[in-house]
Amino acid sequence: MFDFSYKEAYVFSFISRVKKGIEIETLSTLLLGLYVCDFLDRHETTLNKENETFHDLINEYFCEPRNVWDQGNLLLSVLRKLRNMKILEVKEREVFEGFSLVHFMTKESYKKSSPTENLNNFIIHSIKKYKVIDNEKNLKKCVELFNEKLFSLFHTYDTGQTKHELRFFWPGRMIPKVYQCVGSLFDQKNYNESYERDKYILKDDHSILKLRKNQLQIKNYLGVFHHIGDFTKKRRLQSAKDTDYHTYVEVLKKRFITKIGPQSKIEFSLIKAQKKSWKTICIESNKIETVLALSFLINEEHAEISTYPEFLNKI
Repeated sequence: MFDFSYKEAYVFSFISRVKKGIEIETLSTLLLGLYVCDFLDRHETTLNKENETFHDLINEYFCEPRNVWDQGNLLLSVLRKLRNMKILEVKEREVFEGFSLVHFMTKESYKKSSPTENLNNFIIHSIKKYKVIDNEKNLKKCVELFNEKLFSLFHTYDTGQTKHELRFFWPGRMIPKVYQCVGSLFDQKNYNESYERDKYILKDDHSILKLRKNQLQIKNYLGVFHHIGDFTKKRRLQSAKDTDYHTYVEVLKKRFITKIGPQSKIEFSLIKAQKKSWKTICIESNKIETVLALSFLINEEHAEISTYPEFLNKI
């Protein structure tokens, strides 16, 4: 038996059991479960102490942003370790005319089952399946406290009137990688292809003001959380002529977009601006935790994370 870390046991469990047909909210919740496993790995020795309380340790984990949000992609690092153990197979193919889809799967056949509705129970069950646990009572208490703290952070964000957006840019010569280890989120047949010629009016680095088909559209910037921009919903303003605006950048786009329910979408785009080519991926949702979780599935290597106006002002 492998001496798995908590993260490794958890990731291996849901890769080996969760397959197609998984809903986006379930997938997002599963991915956020990596945070509690990261916490458990950091404080593994405390799990064996009788009557240990975890409130202070959990609060300490969240008190400094770098403890949680700035430590890199939790999923990607675990997938690499599991692959090095030679217990995962990897298939890679091109999608969306210049992006790479990396598909991780278990080498052996394992019993397949859907995740339970309760994330806490699913985490505990997943860890116990592939890791020896000395004190299940303390483990259960820790997982419950941690997830209560984690999800309370997201409740402070309005899920009705705002949109949360995370956008990555790569130079056109790069081949950005996305990861498919559960479900079929990046199945190209579910994406619609479109072409746009947008003119971005560069008022500032954040608020998105653009002219599309002679229609002025605006999304006002409200704030940021771990690179995820918080915007008002898109509004259409009065018709406008090109001559009304003198400072703009024209962007030609070939887009592949899928809507996930009424409030979320993913976009892959090939763009041209300032006589240069770029690639961009955007995750957008009314739920900030969905954007954060799905960001684990994108390899940020060589990427720049920014809003369209911020990016265009730089180039």
